[in-house]
Amino acid sequence: MAYVLKIMILIKKISYSLDYFFFFIGSFFALLCNLFLGYYSIENLALFNKSYAIFIVLGHLFLFSIHENLVKNLTSAKNRTEYLSSIFFIALCCCILSIFFFIIINFFLSDSDLFYGINQYFLLWTIPLFIINKFFFAVLNADKKFHLYFFLNCLRPIFIFSLMLLLFYNNINISNVFFVSETILLFVNLTIYKKFNIKISINKINFIILKKIIFFNTLSLPHSLLSYSFLRIDIIILSFFISLENLGYYSFASMIIEGIYQLLSMMRDRINPDIAKQLQLKEYKLSLYYKKIFINIFLFFSIFTITYFIFFPLISFMSNYDYNLSRNLFLIISCGLFIFSISATMEHIFLMNNKPHYQSFYIILGNLLNIILNIVLIKMFGVYGAAFATSVTFAILSLIIFYYAFKISK
Repeated sequence: MAYVLKIMILIKKISYSLDYFFFFIGSFFALLCNLFLGYYSIENLALFNKSYAIFIVLGHLFLFSIHENLVKNLTSAKNRTEYLSSIFFIALCCCILSIFFFIIINFFLSDSDLFYGINQYFLLWTIPLFIINKFFFAVLNADKKFHLYFFLNCLRPIFIFSLMLLLFYNNINISNVFFVSETILLFVNLTIYKKFNIKISINKINFIILKKIIFFNTLSLPHSLLSYSFLRIDIIILSFFISLENLGYYSFASMIIEGIYQLLSMMRDRINPDIAKQLQLKEYKLSLYYKKIFINIFLFFSIFTITYFIFFPLISFMSNYDYNLSRNLFLIISCGLFIFSISATMEHIFLMNNKPHYQSFYIILGNLLNIILNIVLIKMFGVYGAAFATSVTFAILSLIIFYYAFKISK
């Protein structure tokens, strides 16, 4: 019996590690995108990352926190079909709204500096595809189908890198890569549709559920939008103050920070359903998650050490560019990210405790602080000011999360 138990524990550990394998595969291809563009032109790298930042920020604006509602409420829904039908109807409305929005934006802001070098029209159809794909992913997350969830998520950077090469060598605007990758990803989702256990019917749309979803999502939208915008606001703000070359160096460091942040958030995504259930049953204890917090800290130090002491010197030696500026920026932001790694697993604690307004206030505070510090410090210290601003904001947000998690644990 003990032998069987050990085998089961071993299988569980291997299964758990599989999710991290998928993450590292996705991160590897995301890194390849930046290395490839950075090798040929640091300016092209800046334009690519700026277009990606705009895509992600606007994408989550029109996503309307649908993915977070699914993670929070799908498993506890009394009627799964009614709930899914209702929230999918809202998702379709968001898709239509985004299309009209971008038609107007393209008409009035076609010559804006913000969209310099970017094909604006890719956003028109990319955002609706992004919304539907996030809907599918959130269902898997809520149902704890983590292997498929992380596997499908790792496909996005693989598609982006492969398509980027195709577009680059054919002299096609590489900002189109996001539209094509989201289209392929949607095709994959529809191909394995049965894996999602989604049953939707227009006759099952419940207006009471619609009202509850809209109310919850309205309160949680600031968090949903700004949490994904946090590491991308710097790039957008910096584009108004510094050269494309320095923006390229900053975006390179920011991309690696983003990768580490996503690694830390994997643990958050895995335990969010458990936290929501424990809070609902009033059984939540912070001590239950000390081991997972330690794992996140260990992962941070491991990736930081390899990146700072091996990766940056190696890329500077092999490339036509000197990435010491990116290395210094990475070190500054990592100081704040280390503090954040302590509380990253509890990042959605307000949301899981059915306090979406708290979650929104928390992230609004963080982004306002980040924007203000960016504007002030960039004028004083240039590109280093943006790194200091992000690092300080990471640290403050971490303290807020950990304090609340500790408080409700009592």
